[in-house]
Amino acid sequence: METSTTCFAWVLIPNHFHLLVRAKTVSDFNELDHFPYCGHSRLMGRIDDGWRDSEALLVLFAENKSSAKTRYRDFVRSGLSMGKRPE
Repeated sequence: METSTTCFAWVLIPNHFHLLVRAKTVSDFNELDHFPYCGHSRLMGRIDDGWRDSEALLVLFAENKSSAKTRYRDFVRSGLSMGKRPE
């Protein structure tokens, strides 16, 4: 069934992305940019699945798409530097 509903299939919680790096699922942030099993690669413009509205989220970081991607990536990267937190 097709609808005109905008789908936001991610949550901006940078500590989730850092788990992929820490678990060595991806080796670094460059590989994360291309990793097909999370929304990060869609926001970075590496994969287009045709149904996520990446631009609606990126505009929250900046109006210019290139600047928005840079700021978003910096936001995600900052999660890695937060270190491990006790559960």
